[in-house]
Amino acid sequence: MFSKMMLGLVVLTVLVPAAYAQTMGTCSKPDFSKDIPAGDREGHLFAIAQGQCKRHVETNGVSSDAATFSEHAEITPTLYKAWGIFVETYANGDKISYSYILRLPIKDGVQQPGTSTYRATSGTGKMKGIKSSGECKFVPHPDTSADYTCTKK
Repeated sequence: MFSKMMLGLVVLTVLVPAAYAQTMGTCSKPDFSKDIPAGDREGHLFAIAQGQCKRHVETNGVSSDAATFSEHAEITPTLYKAWGIFVETYANGDKISYSYILRLPIKDGVQQPGTSTYRATSGTGKMKGIKSSGECKFVPHPDTSADYTCTKK
C-alpha cells in the first residue's frame, strides 16, 4: 500500500545530540507498518510504523550507533506527514528520546525530499536533562529507506 513506500523515511526526522551541530544517518524500511483508508476520499490514509536507524554519534563522551522510531502518519496524494518518537541508545545503555514532525511532499505517487523538526524530550544516565532541537533534511529511497542530515538550532 501507499504507506509502505512512505514509512521508511519517517524516522529520519531524527535528531541531533546536544553536542553536535550536524549529524547524518540512515533509516531502514520499517520493521512494522500498517495503514488504513480514512474513508473520506481516494488516497487519504492513516498509518503507523516502527523501525531502526543507524548513525555513529558521540554525546557526553558516550558513543551511539543505533536508534528506533515509532510514528503515526497522515498520507494524502501530495503529502506524507508523520509525528513520532525517536529513541537513541548509547553504548553504556543511556538513552535520549526525541519527538518529531516529518513532512515529505509526494509527487506522482513518489515521496520527495523533505524536512522534519525535532526536540529532545528526555534522557537517562549521562543524558538526563539534555536539551536539543533542530531540523532534519532527508532523502527517501524507493525501498522505503532514507538518508538524513540534521542540524541543531
